[in-house]
Amino acid sequence: AWVTGDKWTLEGYSRLLASHGFLVMTINYRLAPKHKFPKQVDDVRQALIWLAENQEKFSVDTDRIGLFGYSAGAHLCCMIGMLADEPMETQLKTSEWKADDQRWKKVPSVHAVSGGGTPCDFRNLPKDNSAIAYFLGGTRGQYPDRYAAASPASYVSKGDGYPVHPRRQ
Repeated sequence: AWVTGDKWTLEGYSRLLASHGFLVMTINYRLAPKHKFPKQVDDVRQALIWLAENQEKFSVDTDRIGLFGYSAGAHLCCMIGMLADEPMETQLKTSEWKADDQRWKKVPSVHAVSGGGTPCDFRNLPKDNSAIAYFLGGTRGQYPDRYAAASPASYVSKGDGYPVHPRRQ
């Protein structure tokens, strides 16, 4: 729920994927309530930049990057995946980076997202519900635009699909 968690929580999945030939990188992101949305989304972007900048060192194929997470981590993966084809104006609503920040040009494309227990849509929460105020800074009644910006479902579009290709030999 963006409050607790550690990259080691997914160690079992990471080891399983690695045993099947996947390069796996797990990250920590800043936690709420000290750090509120969109800091966590920027942390994932920054991790993707690091991965791209170290592609040669770790033999990363940046044309085959996928994200996996559970619960709050799945939310962040879905945010990145759903935002990929959105215009800069929309992406800026989910970041503390400015439009002219050079990091935007360094974020590699994500081609697959897998999330479990994913919170995807905060737009329908009751206006006075404070259940995730620790993450979003207040209720939906106080910050409806922030609740929409933090909802991966807000960004679903036909451009989100990625064509399935036969396995490369």
